[in-house]
Amino acid sequence: MRELAQFLAFLIPLASGFALAIALMPPRKASWAGLFLRLGLAPGLGFGASSIAFYAACRAMHPSATAAWLVHAGILAISVTAALQRTRNAQTWDLSPVAECFRKPNMLRALAILLGGLLASSLLADAIMHSKSPHGGGYDSFISWNMRARWIFRGGEIWQNGFSQLLAQTHPDYPLLIPCSVAQLWFISGAEAQLISSLVANSFKYGALCLLVSGLSTLRTPLTGFLAGIFLLGIPFFLSHGASQFADVPAGYFLLAAVILACKARDDERPCRMLPALAGVFIGLSAWTKNEGLLFVIAFFLSHAALTKWRGGDKADLGKLASMFLGTAIALV
Repeated sequence: MRELAQFLAFLIPLASGFALAIALMPPRKASWAGLFLRLGLAPGLGFGASSIAFYAACRAMHPSATAAWLVHAGILAISVTAALQRTRNAQTWDLSPVAECFRKPNMLRALAILLGGLLASSLLADAIMHSKSPHGGGYDSFISWNMRARWIFRGGEIWQNGFSQLLAQTHPDYPLLIPCSVAQLWFISGAEAQLISSLVANSFKYGALCLLVSGLSTLRTPLTGFLAGIFLLGIPFFLSHGASQFADVPAGYFLLAAVILACKARDDERPCRMLPALAGVFIGLSAWTKNEGLLFVIAFFLSHAALTKWRGGDKADLGKLASMFLGTAIALV
């Protein structure tokens, strides 16, 4: 029963993130790839928004269950309202291309079955890894991220002592997306449960998988997307590292989301500022995940500016770049 409460608490930011993805992504022809793209964006938007809001609430008062509930209730209400407003006149999701894959023997069907088998094997491996090492798979997971979450959860009015320079070996300067995401769910579930830490870590791993498959399926072909997903699930280091509660996979997830959204914004001939702004939000959230994210931000904008100049960008391209700056500023402020 306790595990069920923890799992339900974990679903709250995912639901908020999925609703935000529906509300913020420009309405296009509904498709299975669009649905999975929004599912892939859900962990980043849900944990990104809630961790920033929870950190602000902690600074305004002290960490508490009341603050965590207020943050999640507010974000969930706003995101669901915005999503309902967006989908009022939208089409239903068309999953027929996925069903079609299983009606006729073809390459896409075989790849979909293989991807599903690898995904099931990965989920089983994650469960085994969590049962053997519930506190994470390495030094960073328990000496930095989970320890910082414990300071927020247990510290009360002195929670900021966990970031003292007396604890320099634990990297007190690291950003707080992961610790705040874990701690707020501990408050909501009412227990310091390592299952939540594992669920948060794995949500970014499988979110990256959804982004890769759906992103390449829309930017290129479904065959390319499925092949990329199979290749990703065939990398043992990615599978083990993603479940080990390190911050490298979440940081890579935000970078991948930013690149996919920026590519979709580049290929979109219609004047839309939301896609580049979302790309900016995700690259900004990478800096809220790890210090190295600041390097990602600089490299992302330099490369995008160089590409825009090389392609002979016009006012529309400069407008998209400005939207990216605005989105990044929102995430970093």
